Amino acid sequence: MILCVGTTGSGKTLLLRALAENANPGSVNKHTTAVSTTGANITNITRINPKKPELADSVRVREIGGTMSPLWGNFVEAGRTQVIYVVDVSAPEKIGPATIDLIELLNQPALQGAPFLIVFSKTDIKSSRTLNELKQLMRLDEIKEHSTQELHSLDFNTEETSKIEPILNWCLKFKNINYEMMNGTTY
Repeated sequence: MILCVGTTGSGKTLLLRALAENANPGSVNKHTTAVSTTGANITNITRINPKKPELADSVRVREIGGTMSPLWGNFVEAGRTQVIYVVDVSAPEKIGPATIDLIELLNQPALQGAPFLIVFSKTDIKSSRTLNELKQLMRLDEIKEHSTQELHSLDFNTEETSKIEPILNWCLKFKNINYEMMNGTTY
């Protein structure tokens, strides 16, 4: 299962809503209301093949609220967890705590070798710093260099629907595989 984490208010819920609504681009925008997650939510993300709807790809994502960062490690299954780490680029004052949380997560023994996708969210909101400056503040290149994990980074906002496709593709690399039971139903 994919674990989606990030500091409070980083845009995790909005990102997952946009991923879940991938069949209906534009249905999630910056005016969509989201309440900070206090606890955990599970979102199913499905991409339906228009030519063969029965061959839909799906993946489950567990979103953990930012206030629960000390407990993130409890939601990890060694060798079976992938991580989406969301960073709010519209709030430069949150880059420090976001970087610390990311480094602590990367050092979790159960996540050694786990694939990570760092999503820089809210790139449509004007900030006092550019995305590249924020990545330098995080020392992202150094983090990638010294990490044992496979780290990718993408940016996301609700105004550009083309930004969701690469994130969706990353998620679906870890899709659920349906098993057929003897009576023909899948689970």
